[in-house]
Amino acid sequence: MKAKGLTGFFGDKEDNDEEKPAPPRIKGTGKFYHVTLRLTYDQWDRAHQLARTEGVPLAHLAIRGLSKILEDKGLPGL
Repeated sequence: MKAKGLTGFFGDKEDNDEEKPAPPRIKGTGKFYHVTLRLTYDQWDRAHQLARTEGVPLAHLAIRGLSKILEDKGLPGL
């Protein structure tokens, strides 16, 4: 009879008494950093429509906006 659920997914723990520790996670070491931006549906819809009209990804619009805010404060843009 075949096992149901996830019982076979993780393998048999009994076969290997010594578990190897997971390697430490290193965040933010690559070229790009991941940022989460929370928007309401209406905010996202308007921003998405603008991005499509401009023909650029929504992330590029966010970078342009942040860059403009920095420049308005006399700081170098992104």
